Amino acid sequence: MSAERSLHGEPVRFARGFQRVGEGTWAWLQPNGGLGESNAGLVASGEHVMLIDTLWDLALTRRMLTEARELAAAAPETVVNTHSDGDHIWGNQLLAGARIVSTATARQLMTLDTPRDLRRLKRLGRVLRPLGREMAPFDWSDVELTLPSETFEGEDDSSKGYQMAGSGSCSATAAPDAGTDPAIAIAPFTFRFPARWAH
Repeated sequence: MSAERSLHGEPVRFARGFQRVGEGTWAWLQPNGGLGESNAGLVASGEHVMLIDTLWDLALTRRMLTEARELAAAAPETVVNTHSDGDHIWGNQLLAGARIVSTATARQLMTLDTPRDLRRLKRLGRVLRPLGREMAPFDWSDVELTLPSETFEGEDDSSKGYQMAGSGSCSATAAPDAGTDPAIAIAPFTFRFPARWAH
């Protein structure tokens, strides 16, 4: 792990990729958790697979989806966007045909900071060097804002064996038949089994 670098060129403090956190439940970790080095999750229950968040650009999301295929028998049929930040939603377009879900408030907020806006800001980073260095690892050139196809407030139990709850701009999910109930904190989320997420 010592030779590996984070997206921002720092020595990694933890391994990249899916880490098993419970039966049928994995956390995607991107060292070192800095700007755009976001986390996500994967829950598999029988033939049903849920992805919790996508990543900030298409290359990162593709890498995560490739590794997910090694863990789950099927492609994700449901994607839950836990909140509106681009580093948790801008890979949505790679999951065409999946049910993409968030709270209604989060969906509204997703329209405020678009990939186009960040592409403009990245060009400004050529002049403002610290900003440019922070944005350099990410490629938003082909990202198309893909909003959730469904929204909810409160609880939604129509999601094929999963329950979702949310208020305001954040969502939480639970996989009711997933094993035991230890809690594992992986900032900024807390995983409890059955896999509950809180932001």
